[in-house]
Order: sequence, then C-alpha cells, then structure tokens
Amino acid sequence: MTKKIAILLGRGLEGCGVSQCARQMQIVTGADIFYSIDKKWPRSGGMDFPTNPFSVATEWEGVAAKINEYDLCVIYSVPSTKHPEACQKNFVDMVKAIKVRKAFINVDHKQASISRNANLAAICENVDVIMTY
Repeated sequence: MTKKIAILLGRGLEGCGVSQCARQMQIVTGADIFYSIDKKWPRSGGMDFPTNPFSVATEWEGVAAKINEYDLCVIYSVPSTKHPEACQKNFVDMVKAIKVRKAFINVDHKQASISRNANLAAICENVDVIMTY
C-alpha cells in the first residue's frame, strides 16, 4: 500500500538546498509539497515543480485539515524569526492541528541558521520524529 506523504515548508519555497531536498523526496515518493508564501524568496521562481502555496498567516487551518488526509507529514523548514508574527504563531498552531504522524527533518547545519528558526522548541515538542541532516 502506497502512503500519501505531505511535505511542509514553513519557511517557504526558498529556491535553495531545502527546496531541492523536498523536491527530491517528492520525486521518489510522489509526495505533495505545501509551502508558506508569507515571505517571498528571490530564487523561488527558478524552481518549477508541483506545489501548493498558502499563507500560514491566513489559511493554515484549511491546509492542516487537508494534510490530515495524508498518512505522513514531513516538515523540512519552519518560519524564520523574520517572517510575519502571525505566520510564526500560526505555524505552531498548524503543527499541533496536524494529527497524522509528523517528522521534522532539520537541514540547517550552522548555529546561526538554527537560531533564526521561530518557535523551534514548540515545533519539536509537537512532532513524532526529529531528524537532522
């Protein structure tokens, strides 16, 4: 039986390594990618693959309900401390509202990058598995 996988990019489609990791998982598993549009990234336009953009600040509840129809949610990124406050707060609420199994894969490798993740402790407390790259 094939599992339905949702990939969640809370920081958005950055157009760099995190986005590429998500894309590679999508290719291998057939996952659907959901990403935040609350902060724009200059390189995001250079990536062309199937995605589901949404605003965490205003649309998180509907997307959480949609993700609850999947078997697994893999979170590759969380909003940064420079994302709008509503996005930062609502992302934690969204993670809590997602009831299917959740895995957080942290691909940050520098302390400076990790410290820019908003509400990281709260997000880690509300997932089933945490991995680091």
